[in-house]
Amino acid sequence: MKILEKNISEQDRGLYRKDGGGNEWLKLGEKGQEQVLSDKEILELAKLVKKIEDHYGLPQDIEWAQENGKFYITQSRPITTLSGIIQKHKTLLGKFMKGFERDVFYPLVPVSILAAGAGGFTPNFGRKVKDLNIKFLIAMKKGKAFVLMSETRYNMISENFFVKYMRDNKILSKTISYLETLEEEINGIYFDLSYKNIESYKEEEIIKKLERLISLVREYNCTAWFSTQFDKELVFEFINKHNLDLKPEVVENVWDKAIIPTEDSFDKRRHKKILNLILNLRNVKDMAEEMQYAYSGYIEIKSIKDMEENIKKDYSEYLRNHKMASKELKKEELEYKETKESFKNWRDSLNKEEKQLVDYIQTILVLRDKKKDVMGKGIVINFKVGERFFREIGLNNELIYYCAFEEFLKGKNYLEKIKEEIISRQEGVLFLHNYDGSTEFEYKNFEDIKKKMEEKYIKSCKRDEESLMGQVAYKGDIEGKVKTVLRLSEFNKFKKGDILVTSMTRPEFMPLMRKAKAIITDEGGITSHAAIVARELKKPCIIGTKIATQVLEDGDLVEVDADNGVVRILEKAK
Repeated sequence: MKILEKNISEQDRGLYRKDGGGNEWLKLGEKGQEQVLSDKEILELAKLVKKIEDHYGLPQDIEWAQENGKFYITQSRPITTLSGIIQKHKTLLGKFMKGFERDVFYPLVPVSILAAGAGGFTPNFGRKVKDLNIKFLIAMKKGKAFVLMSETRYNMISENFFVKYMRDNKILSKTISYLETLEEEINGIYFDLSYKNIESYKEEEIIKKLERLISLVREYNCTAWFSTQFDKELVFEFINKHNLDLKPEVVENVWDKAIIPTEDSFDKRRHKKILNLILNLRNVKDMAEEMQYAYSGYIEIKSIKDMEENIKKDYSEYLRNHKMASKELKKEELEYKETKESFKNWRDSLNKEEKQLVDYIQTILVLRDKKKDVMGKGIVINFKVGERFFREIGLNNELIYYCAFEEFLKGKNYLEKIKEEIISRQEGVLFLHNYDGSTEFEYKNFEDIKKKMEEKYIKSCKRDEESLMGQVAYKGDIEGKVKTVLRLSEFNKFKKGDILVTSMTRPEFMPLMRKAKAIITDEGGITSHAAIVARELKKPCIIGTKIATQVLEDGDLVEVDADNGVVRILEKAK
C-alpha cells in the first residue's frame, strides 16, 4: 500500500480538555498547519479502513480516534452519496471501482477480451504489484469495446523502474537481455503454430503450446510495462518525490531531442520486413501469414485473405519490380544510418547525467514499440486456435473476440458446453482481470456503463469550454476540421487534410495518419504509437488530452497548437 496524494487541512483552533474538567477551544498557531499523522500512521490507519471496507463490501465513512499511538474506530457507515457507478461489489464495475473512486482512467480504448489474453498479468508480476491493486475491466457489445485501467497505478510501475535505473543503470541492460530471451522463444512458437500445423496437431498439443506462448507473452508484457507510461511531467514528479540525482534543468536541456526515435518504429520495421520477404522471393500467401501479427490490432484480426489483398495493394510495384524493393531498402538504411550518426554526435557532446537520461528515453521508445510485435503474435495465435475450435463446434469467428484465453485452455468440449453463453456475450458483457490473474464475467448494460464512465471521466479532467490540454509529441500549429475515428469501420469517413482524433493510434491507423493534417489522442506518454509515428511523419501531434474523443465532434474547426500542447475549438460543427 502506498500514499498517492495528501490533502492537509489547516485549523485555527483545537478542542482541549481543561485541567479542572470540561473542554475549551485554544488557538493552534503554526501547529494548525502541520500534518497531524505521520506517513507511517496514515498507512496503518488506511490498512485498518481497508479491512472494514472489505468486510462490508462498500466504501465507508469512518470516524476514528487515536490515543497513546493506538487507533480506535468509533463509527463506520456506508457512503450513500457516491455516484451510481459505485455499487455493491456484487457488480464487476463496482468491484473494479473499489479503491479507484478518485483515480484517473484511460477512457474507452478499444480492446477485446481476446486481446486481454496477451495483456494479462503473470503470478510473479501480480505478487510484485499486489499493493497497487492493478486490474482492468473490458466491456464489449456487438463489435464495440472499451477498456478501463487506472492511469495512476500504471504510472507507479514506471516510477519504480525509473528510480531503480537512476540508482543503478545496469538494471536496464539486464532487463532488455531478459526480454530478448523471451522474444526468441515467442518467435519460435509463433512460426510453429502455423495454420497448417494447427490443423495437424492434436488438441492437447495445441493447448500446451498456446499456454506456453501466452505465458511468455504475458511475462514480456509485464516485464516491459515500465515503458508504457513516461513523459516530462512524470520525470519532474519522480525527481522531487525521490530526491534523485537528476537536475530539472538537465531534463529541459535534452528532452526535445531525446524523445525523437533513432530506431525504426513498429511501422518502419514492418515495411522493411515485407521488402526483405519480397526480395527473398516469398509468395504472398506465406508473407501474409508471417506478417499477420503486424496488421492486426486489439479488436480485429485480419484474415489471410485480407492480408494478401493488403500486401498486394500496398506493395504492388515492389512485387512487380524487385529492383524497386532493393532501392527502397537501401534508401531506408541510408536514412537510418544518417539518423543514428547525427544522434551519436549529439549524444557524445552531453555530460554523464544527460547521457543517462537520454539512453533511458531511447530504450523505452524502442521497447514499447517492440512490445506491440510480441502482443500481436500472442493475440493472433490465440485467434487461430479459436478458429479451429469454433469451426468444430459450429460458432462464428466473430465470437472469438468475446472469449478469454483461459477458456481456450479448457479445450473444445468446454467451449461447446458454454456455447450459448458465448453467443449471449454479443448483447453486452463485462470482463474483469485482476492482478493475481483471476478473471470474471458479468452481463450488464453496455451503453449505460459507457455513458456513466464518460461522465465520470470528463468531470475528472480540468478544461475550459473552448480548449483541451495535452502533451506535445511533435511541434507545429495548424487549423482544420476534425474527424473522430475509433474503429476500422469508420476509416472510410476520413479524408486527406482532416485532423485525426482518436483514443489511441495503432498500426492499422497508418493510412489515416499519413493523410492527416495533425493528430490528437486521448492516450498520453512519449512512447505511445501516435507520438513515435508523428515524429517520423513530422506531423503536429498532441497526445494525452484524455477526453478529446468525448468532447470533439466530426466537423469541429480547431487549432492544433502543438507548440504549447493546446487544442482550441474555433467553431463547433452545425
